[in-house]
Amino acid sequence: MRRKERECSNAAFFQQVFTTSEVITLAFHDGEYPYSVALSFVEMAGALYMHCAKEGHKLDCLARDPHVHFTAHDYIGVDKKAATVRYRSIAGTGVAELVQDKEEKQLALTALARKYDSHCTLPVSDKMLEVTGIIKINITSLSGKKNDPAECSKRRRRNPDSAFFHTRSTRAFMSPAMFFRNAFPASVSDTEPSSRNASEKALEKTSGLLRTRRSRYTQV
Repeated sequence: MRRKERECSNAAFFQQVFTTSEVITLAFHDGEYPYSVALSFVEMAGALYMHCAKEGHKLDCLARDPHVHFTAHDYIGVDKKAATVRYRSIAGTGVAELVQDKEEKQLALTALARKYDSHCTLPVSDKMLEVTGIIKINITSLSGKKNDPAECSKRRRRNPDSAFFHTRSTRAFMSPAMFFRNAFPASVSDTEPSSRNASEKALEKTSGLLRTRRSRYTQV
C-alpha cells in the first residue's frame, strides 16, 4: 500500500468494518472482464456469507472459477474543508463456495437477519432453505485502509498550507477546494463585471490545466 500511514491490518479494525458495512462488492472472474455485484453480507466465524438465488450469472462465474475479490467500506462523510473523504475500508481475496449444509445455511440466514434487523421468521423454514442459495467466502487475504478525521487534522497542523495536489505519471489531479480557490478568488456574484470576466478566464485556465494528462505537478 502506497499510503502506509493509512494502512490498517489488525483484527479489531477488520471486525469493525465487517460489522458496520452494509454492502460488499464481490468481483468474479468472467472471461475478458471481471463481473462485480453489490450484496448484503455478514461475517461469521472468519468467513463471509451472502444469500442469493440458486441460479444466475454470479453462480455461473463461481462454478467456472471460485477465486474472488471483495471490498467493503464504512462511509463516514465528505470533509469539504480538507477536500477529502473520511472512511474505513477493506479489500480482500477469497475462495467462494455454495453452502449445501442446512444447519450452516440456517446459521448464515439468522446472522444476516440479525445484522440487518430484518423481521423475517426465524428459524428459517425448510422450504425457504431449499430455495435459497448461500455463498460462503473463505478469506485468503485482507488489507485495510482508513482516513479518519483526527489523523487528517494532525497532517493539516504539520503542513497547514498543503494544497492537496496529487500526482500520477499521466494525470494531474486537483481537489475541488483548490480548483475553486484558484478559479474564483472572490464570490462571482459579489464582483463587478470586470472581476467576473477575470474569474471566468481563471476558470478556463484552470480547466485547461486539469485536462493536461501528460504533465506532472507537485505541491507540498
